[in-house]
Amino acid sequence: MLNIIPDKIINIIKELNNNNHEAYLIGGCFRDYLLHLTPSDFDVVTSATPDEICKIFPNTATVGNNFLVT
Repeated sequence: MLNIIPDKIINIIKELNNNNHEAYLIGGCFRDYLLHLTPSDFDVVTSATPDEICKIFPNTATVGNNFLVT
């Protein structure tokens, strides 16, 4: 399989897992991954609450319930 998931995305999922949260790729990026295509963006769903995400990733900007990890 092509390595099309950037290290930054893998590290985000691992960090959530290391903090006892589930995290999965969803949506178009998952479809593209299965089709061996390069996704244009990545969506991650997690069991972490917004407050927990901000604690895990202190350089996070929130917009509604969406997060931009910088």
